[in-house]
Amino acid sequence: CYRIELLLRFDNNTTTLLNKSRISDEVAVNTGFGLECKSQHRLVSGDLNVTCTSYAGWTGKFPICRQMDRLLQSERKKKRSPRRITRI
Repeated sequence: CYRIELLLRFDNNTTTLLNKSRISDEVAVNTGFGLECKSQHRLVSGDLNVTCTSYAGWTGKFPICRQMDRLLQSERKKKRSPRRITRI
């Protein structure tokens, strides 16, 4: 696998970080790397671990991290019950 493919696939995501300094230009098959959510973000779906499987293949479902403040706001909205208007 090549470093550039990993960067193109995972480093364009604005919510995850990839430690680029650890990755050489050519990566051996079955070598894994870890991604992490940016500060104040939490993983909501996908996988933060990727592995080189073949010439240009990387395993791992694309990670989606969300900002915790926004995540908490959306969870609060779900918990609110709808207001009922009563007529007198």
